Amino acid sequence: MPHFLSAEDFSPRSVYALFRLAGELRARQEPPKLLSGRSVALLFGEPSTRTRLSFSLAATRLGAEVLTLDERLTSRAKGETLADTLEVLALLGVDVAVVRTSEDVIRPPALSPSVVSAGSGTGEHPTQALLDAWTLYEAFGRLEGLRLLVLGDLRHSRVFGSHARLLPRLGVRITAAAPRAWLGREEDLPGVAERVALEDVSLEDLLASADAVLVLRPQWERHAHSADAPASPTPASYLERYGLTKARARALRPESRILHPGPVTWGVEIDPSLREDPRILVRRQVENGLYVRMAVLVAAGGNFEPCGGGAVAGEGNADVEALGGDLPPSFEPPVREEGNRAFSSPFHR
Repeated sequence: MPHFLSAEDFSPRSVYALFRLAGELRARQEPPKLLSGRSVALLFGEPSTRTRLSFSLAATRLGAEVLTLDERLTSRAKGETLADTLEVLALLGVDVAVVRTSEDVIRPPALSPSVVSAGSGTGEHPTQALLDAWTLYEAFGRLEGLRLLVLGDLRHSRVFGSHARLLPRLGVRITAAAPRAWLGREEDLPGVAERVALEDVSLEDLLASADAVLVLRPQWERHAHSADAPASPTPASYLERYGLTKARARALRPESRILHPGPVTWGVEIDPSLREDPRILVRRQVENGLYVRMAVLVAAGGNFEPCGGGAVAGEGNADVEALGGDLPPSFEPPVREEGNRAFSSPFHR
């Protein structure tokens, strides 16, 4: 069974297949027990509300046996490596492990369950990128050609790490903007169209040219590990200097959308008066997270089969047609997909 550790594990075609499966799961009043007889272990070494609960609910609704592990009460607290813990889970017959860790990269051992990343250090958060892509697709009916402004703590954000790897391959143009101290290195993620320090530009101009803005939470808890960074903003000054204030939100067009992966620290990165702004899709992101993670767990559990062959076929592919049609007419994958997986829906076999 496959691992899902990076946004690069999802080809553009498999992204749309997962969207379709997530939509089918959402439309069904009683989800089918596609993971009946399978076990899913949740191993979380960092705090989480949305990701942890959505994975737990997703596995439960799909009929899996769910094992919730508090890392503080496992041998990880005694110094056991993550690889050794995963090997133990495999030996005990666990089928899928959902892992959140402070380590920047998850490296499963040879003997391991299928591992799904629920966030790795400052590295990646691939299912967040998937659910945000689906939320954007629902809002605009397309991804190709969208202009997304990612605003905030780029240097420490695993969310940005996955968005920068996934969305450009789906045709989204990303402009990344942050205080200079949190901008990160351009060479780390070459897929981003433009990186700008907020001290050098007008944030209002950036907002006016964006179809959507993804606001990131300042990762204050990680800043102690960035001693080499320039002086950082403070929570007290952040909103007025760099955040999405009510005045700045007026620069956004009425049809633009505002996303945030959560948790939102209202009054720091977004003005509390914008909580009920109809352009904010934070609640929809939470709802979509459940169904996207259900789809990913089905794939990780082996019930959403990779299409045969190394390269993904184009028109006439029976697996794609089984999902109810080919990709949207406007969608043309900007990169070759050799070696990437696409999936066949369990509903149409």
